[in-house]
Amino acid sequence: MPTGTAPDEDQDCLLQRLQTQRQHPNVTFDLLGYCFRPRAVWGTQSGRLFCGFTPAVSSSALKAMREKIRDLHIRRQTQLSLSDMARLTNPLFRWWISYYGRYAPTGL
Repeated sequence: MPTGTAPDEDQDCLLQRLQTQRQHPNVTFDLLGYCFRPRAVWGTQSGRLFCGFTPAVSSSALKAMREKIRDLHIRRQTQLSLSDMARLTNPLFRWWISYYGRYAPTGL
């Protein structure tokens, strides 16, 4: 992450987002488990922070992930060893991280 950027760049992005929301009330949408909305993004060429329209995991996808983990009933399966539980959950976690972590891994 580049250093030496002005702290008011976050404010600029926030002000730009507020102005956009006044003009367009709904600037977010969900598609294929991703939520697209304005976010602060580091520019690859300029090395500066700007306001970009980028994807991250949506709240409905996070809810579905939690529900899937809950449906495994891991707490009830006391006969399983730790390696058995890992064998059961690792494919799910690996797929979620590879699919949803591609653009914003911190959202997981």
